[in-house]
Amino acid sequence: MWTLQLWGHSCVSITVPDSPQGSARLLLDPGDLTPPLDDVGPVDAVLVTHAHPDHFDLDQIHRIGSSGVAPIYGPVAVVDQLAAAGVGGGSSAESRRLDIRGVQVDTFPAPHEVIHPELPVPQNVAYWIGERLLAPGDSFLVPAFDVDTLLLPIGAPWLKLSESVDYLRAVSPRRAVLVHGAGLATPHRLLARRLITELAPAGTTVIDPVVGEPVGLQD
Repeated sequence: MWTLQLWGHSCVSITVPDSPQGSARLLLDPGDLTPPLDDVGPVDAVLVTHAHPDHFDLDQIHRIGSSGVAPIYGPVAVVDQLAAAGVGGGSSAESRRLDIRGVQVDTFPAPHEVIHPELPVPQNVAYWIGERLLAPGDSFLVPAFDVDTLLLPIGAPWLKLSESVDYLRAVSPRRAVLVHGAGLATPHRLLARRLITELAPAGTTVIDPVVGEPVGLQD
């Protein structure tokens, strides 16, 4: 059984115990709105959707690196920042297939949603992990395939709640895991969880994970 653990905001780890090479652990989007990742433990790869600091923070990368060097995948802007900081292991994740200890990870260009027409947005990459879990980053990418588990953003300058609901309905996954909510006050997060759960498509289970508590993703 796969295990998902929310570390804060959009940072989650995915553990695949039955990969062809025994076990694999992937970490997504270690940003500066996530509490310090000193205790995250060893990971086999770090996947970064884009270069905004709430998804990619060099201090967090150094904390992860203290547990052992792992390859770091992301758009060119992320790779360039890693190189400028003297951090090795950065590789482009643009439109390619990765193999992480036997776990297939496909990447897709997924344009970052507009914050304001006058503000530039970075290149954003979506990750399709093990043909089960979709991590869209700051995008509303609707894939052409069925999704078992979707990481669903619920709070950002570029979205409103109705857009999260419409995106969830467009993808219609078996499970939706609520992420990207560090900027929401507790009443707003509770409201978002309630409304998204009420308005979710039939057959979709909404999961609002507690930071630090593993969630099993049943097959």
